[in-house]
Amino acid sequence: MSSVADRRNQQIWDAIENDNLKQALQLCTKRLRKGEKGDYLLALKAHVLALSVSRAQNDEGFADAHALASRDPPVTDVEVLRLLQLALSNLEARGNRYDAKESITTLWERAIKAKPGDEALAREWFFKTFQDRDWRDAQKAAMSLQKTHSKKREYYFWAVLACYLLYGWADATESEKKLFGALAYRMISKAALDVPDDPVRIVLRAGFYGQFLIFLTQKILLSPGRAIQTPHELHLLLLVYRQQGFREKALEILDSRNLGIRSTVAKGDWSFVRQKLDLLEDLGLWKCEWDFCKMLLDEACTGNGETRVDGSPATPDAKGDDWRVWQGFLAAARNINTEEYVHLLNQKSTIDKIQSFIGQCDRSRNARLALLDYLAKKPSTGQPTPRPSDLLSACKRYFETFATKTCCFDDIRCYVETLEPSQIEEYLEHIRQFTKQMVYDDPSDEKSKVASVAASINVLKFDYLVNLSLYLSPSPSTEIEGFVVSCISIYKSSLALGSELEKTDNQHGDDACILAVMGLVRLANLPPERSSSIRSRGYLLLAAALLEFLASRSRYNFQALLLLVRLYGLLGAYSLAMETYPRLSIKQIQNDTLAHNIFSRISTLHPYQVVGIGHLEKGDRDPSLGLPKALMLYEKSATQVPDLAKMSLEKGSFDQVEGFLEFADRVRNSICKVMWTIERRRISRLVRTKTSSLDGPDYDHLSMGNLLNDF
Repeated sequence: MSSVADRRNQQIWDAIENDNLKQALQLCTKRLRKGEKGDYLLALKAHVLALSVSRAQNDEGFADAHALASRDPPVTDVEVLRLLQLALSNLEARGNRYDAKESITTLWERAIKAKPGDEALAREWFFKTFQDRDWRDAQKAAMSLQKTHSKKREYYFWAVLACYLLYGWADATESEKKLFGALAYRMISKAALDVPDDPVRIVLRAGFYGQFLIFLTQKILLSPGRAIQTPHELHLLLLVYRQQGFREKALEILDSRNLGIRSTVAKGDWSFVRQKLDLLEDLGLWKCEWDFCKMLLDEACTGNGETRVDGSPATPDAKGDDWRVWQGFLAAARNINTEEYVHLLNQKSTIDKIQSFIGQCDRSRNARLALLDYLAKKPSTGQPTPRPSDLLSACKRYFETFATKTCCFDDIRCYVETLEPSQIEEYLEHIRQFTKQMVYDDPSDEKSKVASVAASINVLKFDYLVNLSLYLSPSPSTEIEGFVVSCISIYKSSLALGSELEKTDNQHGDDACILAVMGLVRLANLPPERSSSIRSRGYLLLAAALLEFLASRSRYNFQALLLLVRLYGLLGAYSLAMETYPRLSIKQIQNDTLAHNIFSRISTLHPYQVVGIGHLEKGDRDPSLGLPKALMLYEKSATQVPDLAKMSLEKGSFDQVEGFLEFADRVRNSICKVMWTIERRRISRLVRTKTSSLDGPDYDHLSMGNLLNDF
């Protein structure tokens, strides 16, 4: 059961939550006058005074909090410390009038000094400074933890991370960066040196007891004390080394036996391979990168070599067939000098050797994309330039191989755009003929029909790109109409397919319908149609009808739903746009990237709530409620993202902490946050102004047309 003091404190908190600060202050003052003592009550009163709008009460609150923070003996209760810090932080947020930073630091330092063995108190100070991004105090707290509790190795790496973050902090001085950058480097280097060169390896005979002992030896630490033992700690080492400019030493670490890519500490983490490639490129070691990438690709694509990077047997599907490895291979091929180039190819410097090697991996999609990328970009001076016809031939071969895959268009679109106009026409004619001549074992089989539809859609995508999108001059309406008819014809032929699909899957011909909609929108924007709004709107209405039909069959085709929202906006049917938008099931960060499709200028386009649509929630019908719902993301991220960073820190995922902090900065500084705040205030003013001339709350039941006409 709660005590009498707890119940009285709860009364004060209830008054604060109800924004009744006068009552909260009276309750605090009354208890103090009766002689009740306690640090928590004094801190609570200071907190109430800090929340007040009165400058005199703010001054009194700052004086009370400062006196409590500098009291002797110092405050050591965690709850009181939290409340005092909250009060001082609220006062500091009001401007330069209250400089509470020094008081907060002194408050915690005195508490830690008074109870040096209290681990919970020290951890609380560290986490508070970490969440507030006060890296100076975070570094002090972490160093105090790792010195006082030296047996807990995680505190050592917390101190390294705090020094690393302090180095990159914008408020840090040059002397602080120099000092703490060097400290982070020395500490993490010591942890690396403590890792033994020959990790523990015990070989036992087979059998029950042997297997049991093998299980036990897997739990044996490879290194004693504060030595690096996990991939996350190795990531932290690389972060510090790269930050301090020791890239050569970082590369040596990744090549070493005890901490390298193949080490037991790395545990086959493929991200270390990518980091090694980054280091080789930063240092300009193109020959080393060539050898390393070729070894990985040999293991992955040709099956050469006994083991892969992670220690498993090499197969044609090994991990080395990674796009980052192909990028490194191509970067080395383009930047290596002529003498090394000739030596590595073991023959005269021609492109044929490169193409021959990539051709050995012809089963790989990444290999074919690498060939396209190599042929599309010019190599460095002194190397032969690929023939233009080579790129055209490679694009044709790629389409022939992946014509039935949805990735085909997105993969080679950028390379097709670099071709000469005559080559583009030749390519387009080739893929048309190839699609017509595609032969299937059983044309009546549904899988064959699905493949035919997929290939035809890829042809339509390139047709749209070449004839309707690449050229600045608008295409004639007859050509666009013919394109739309072709798209609708393919979509109709695909409606009978999809027996193997789940309810949540998109149908096979959905992209054909979307292409038809894109063609109709282009028809609506042709110069002759702009002068005739009725004809232009007719095309847009037809496009909306097609998308509604598509959405009825593919309820989770979010591309179609998003286009439908935009189309209704173009048609001025914002009530229908607001009805469609909730079907996208926008969540969390998606609000920041997609909400502009409905909320941009909504205060002037549709400030009132939608009526007559009962299935919508209130927040989706009324933009004055929908905007705060979208803004809730930014409020929650202020607490949730630091909590996620704290969780990563506690679990030792040091490489993720910086990513969470960067994400929090981007969300906090989002332009959408400002836009939605402005739109919400505009709607508040508009609705308040108009409703004052209406008869009470009955304006909610008026039709939208009457409201807008009156407006």
